[in-house]
Amino acid sequence: MARRPAAVDAKLKATQLWLAAALLLAGSLALPALAQSGPLPDPVDPLKRPETTPGRLSVGVALGYDPVSGSLFDVDDDGNPYTDTFAVHAFAPSLTLNYAISERMTVGAGLSVRYHLEQTLRRYTPSDIRYLEKGSLALLPRASLAYRLDPEGALDPTLSVTLYKPWAGDPAAHG
Repeated sequence: MARRPAAVDAKLKATQLWLAAALLLAGSLALPALAQSGPLPDPVDPLKRPETTPGRLSVGVALGYDPVSGSLFDVDDDGNPYTDTFAVHAFAPSLTLNYAISERMTVGAGLSVRYHLEQTLRRYTPSDIRYLEKGSLALLPRASLAYRLDPEGALDPTLSVTLYKPWAGDPAAHG
């Protein structure tokens, strides 16, 4: 069995260290939330939306990670068969701000930073192994507007519109 080239091993080790550092950072950011003390709040009814307080600004922070891996067999443009073993990592930290204009209307803005890394080992023969890597970074801003039609009703229907880069719309209605 052929060994991977040293450059491929070095790249994989560097990627593993980067992922470990990212997970360590995410864990350390969660510690202040765990350190809060005080009495527990009243239980929340999961079937009822929280009351909207006019003038209230809410902040949301999220850290997304989406790993995918697999193998495939294909033929290149010259007719040479090869197998690919690939791993894809997508990181997406996100920050959102929502402001309640009234009991019925809320506006929001958000920004996600998406980093997409794809690593591939391409094997033509046991001795011809190539390491391919590509990454991309994207800033994804968005803006939203939501209107609650009947906040006191049993279904509490809401109409919302979200605009996001590349400035496409996402209308929604839910109850």
